[in-house]
Amino acid sequence: MGQAPEGAALSKVRRGRGRPSGSPGWKYLHISKGRLYGVRVPGRPRQSLGIVTRLQVNSPEFKRQFPDFPHRFHATVATLLGGCTVASGRQSQSPRRGSVAELIDAFRHSNDFRRVKQRGKVRSSRTLGDKALSERARYLDIIREIAGPLPVDRAKTKDLQDLVMGRWGADAESGKDAAPTAQKKAVGVLELLFDFAVDQGLLATNPASGLLRDEIPDSDGRPIWEEEAHCLPFERITAEDSPERLAYALAKFVCTRKGDLIRLTWQDLRTVTNPATGERVEAFVFTPSKTAHERNPVTVTSPLHPELERILRHHRRESVAQVGPLLLRPDGRQHDEQSFGKWFRKACDKAGLPQQYGVHGLRKTATCALIARGVSDRDIMSILGWKSPDQIKVYGDRYNRVISAIRAHKTWTAAWVTAAAA
Repeated sequence: MGQAPEGAALSKVRRGRGRPSGSPGWKYLHISKGRLYGVRVPGRPRQSLGIVTRLQVNSPEFKRQFPDFPHRFHATVATLLGGCTVASGRQSQSPRRGSVAELIDAFRHSNDFRRVKQRGKVRSSRTLGDKALSERARYLDIIREIAGPLPVDRAKTKDLQDLVMGRWGADAESGKDAAPTAQKKAVGVLELLFDFAVDQGLLATNPASGLLRDEIPDSDGRPIWEEEAHCLPFERITAEDSPERLAYALAKFVCTRKGDLIRLTWQDLRTVTNPATGERVEAFVFTPSKTAHERNPVTVTSPLHPELERILRHHRRESVAQVGPLLLRPDGRQHDEQSFGKWFRKACDKAGLPQQYGVHGLRKTATCALIARGVSDRDIMSILGWKSPDQIKVYGDRYNRVISAIRAHKTWTAAWVTAAAA
């Protein structure tokens, strides 16, 4: 019952019984007519894997959506067979029944694993993007490593509190993730995991509810770039035809997040027509990754700013249909978020910008500039790709406080001058 060899043809699934060819271990795979994936071992109750999809089991889309399917499938078979894994013919212990490790395995195969955390009693229909999903899986792996053998029905709030503070607290042995933000994420994952246990009838209440964590320091995150102090120095040290200047202009005038910035392609640059006036303009049209997995994703249309249009002229090729990402590494490969951050940071260092100034600050700069010019909330939401005006209120309140303070001071000074003159 070894694991299917690399590249085995797993797509020959008979509808209903569902047994892919390749290795004998796959004979226990059962796919119902509704395409519900499960394991059926003779003499044992059928075990669902929590996967419902019409995708073929060896298709690229299936592998992207369920990357750990082979491992989880064989682990479930091993549990039903009594602890003997079917991977590579090795003998090893499967997760103990009723343990946190088994709960984590079941949770990772449920639809709840991909869902955005629900608020109150409303179950969200939104699903996480790849980056957030990978982060959630990382926290689950750490929890499994620390508390895997713990029986679910014996999990107490104090035990989970000790887990959080011992791994992510200020006094933790490993200082890598010892930060209030990491604690917040860990508590969120624990709440989701034990909510799932409550839904499955394993617990009556969620022991992770009400876990304490350190307070997150009040911070505005990446600071806003000021024109004189930050934008002009960066523009002086970067040539208009340089990729660093193109990245800067895209971040400042398309106002997108870093993850979407590195995914912008020449194909996203299109000619669109204004339905109200019939005017035709060039614009970037794309779907932000943050909403791409939602039922109703947002589509952002960002017309070219004159300065961005001027920068793009240096990178366009006449009479050639350009394709692929606008921003590439020096070796021609596409950036990931980490490589892009380091690359853009080098340009900021040359411009003498403080360490906390990054590309996301240019998105904040654009937001405040739009608020300053009296652009409506609805129009700002369209440009920034937001579904609600909550974030605008955060920036707007901060910005309006500055305006109000200056206006009040001028009124106060004028009254004092008038009184002194009298």
